[in-house]
Amino acid sequence: MPRTSLGRSRLALGYVVLAIFVLATFGFSAWAGQDAEAAPPIGGPYVSAAASCFGGALALDQSGEFVDIDGEQGSTATLRFRDGRLTGDASCVDGSSGDADIEVSGSGENLRLVGVVAGQPFEAAPPSMEDQTEATGAGESRNAEDTIARLMLAIAIVILAARLLASGMAKLRQPRVMGEVLAGILLGPTLLGAVAPDLQAYLFPADIVPLVSAAASIGLVFYLFIVGMELDPAVLRQNAAQAALVSNASVALPMSLGLLAAVPLYPILAPDADYLPFALFMGVAMSITAFPVLARILIEHRMLKTPIGGLAMAGAAVDDVTAWGLVAIATALAGAAT
Repeated sequence: MPRTSLGRSRLALGYVVLAIFVLATFGFSAWAGQDAEAAPPIGGPYVSAAASCFGGALALDQSGEFVDIDGEQGSTATLRFRDGRLTGDASCVDGSSGDADIEVSGSGENLRLVGVVAGQPFEAAPPSMEDQTEATGAGESRNAEDTIARLMLAIAIVILAARLLASGMAKLRQPRVMGEVLAGILLGPTLLGAVAPDLQAYLFPADIVPLVSAAASIGLVFYLFIVGMELDPAVLRQNAAQAALVSNASVALPMSLGLLAAVPLYPILAPDADYLPFALFMGVAMSITAFPVLARILIEHRMLKTPIGGLAMAGAAVDDVTAWGLVAIATALAGAAT
């Protein structure tokens, strides 16, 4: 009886310490970021009115203060958006390059970009409704048979790459699932999209990627269902209280660090959103556990039914439930702010 009371006292003390730590970091983050401002949104399609390095249609890809410009003929620019100006380096399709200095004025449909790019005059504005309608109607269309064929091709490439890299990881005595994750990185915009964007766009067209994602979600549902059937409830009940404390601590600590990291990152990387939802998103993003990846590793090493495996799965399950609940709160706050 005294041992049980001592155990409960330690658990209660652990939760009190976690609560104080999280509340302190949340309060400091909210206080430090209350006057911070995010970069105004200027990303989207534009049409350049001047015959310059970026003549014709172009696209602005914005991530906070960082803006990339891609012209339809291959011109590119990497810029920083500060104090109403875009500054950085530009490369023109004719091989010339130079500095860019562009003034941003107006907002919404009245946005105007005026300045100098690589020593040439530059002027751009969002396209009119007629231009957007024509651009939308000019997209690629395919029938049902072609869509299925392209989907099967994409799935075959994903499976082949995942199997090859998983086998390579196994030979290196690493979890096979890490090879499958690496395959997604290599086939995505991180590598293939950067080295061979046309090939990446052909293998994974924009209308096929959601279908591949849906197929992956269905497979993940069945996989986690099988994992749940193989779990032994008796193993989970043995250390349920300890597992809950460990899992909550593994959420609270990285979440607090994410809240603190939001203070310097908000003016640099944040979209057009209030500070509090951004800070909560940063905290939640740092604390979510890759539950399916953990399950794959435990199954591969035949540890799922062991006490340590059951404890790890229980902790990860509590992590995910807590973190996704926090995602719902952050999403609700972001929606209320808009």
